[in-house]
Amino acid sequence: MENYERVLSGFEAAALKDPGLNSSEEVQQIVTLLDKIDNSIKVSLQKLCFNA
Repeated sequence: MENYERVLSGFEAAALKDPGLNSSEEVQQIVTLLDKIDNSIKVSLQKLCFNA
């Protein structure tokens, strides 16, 4: 997770230096994807625990 935080910080820094890069949009897409992955893992773990 630390690597993802560093990547997001890099995108944010790039967005501040050059708004034309659309880095803010990239950051939002990455965050959305990570949220979906996180939710999927949580649901899978709940199913495993419930069925055990």
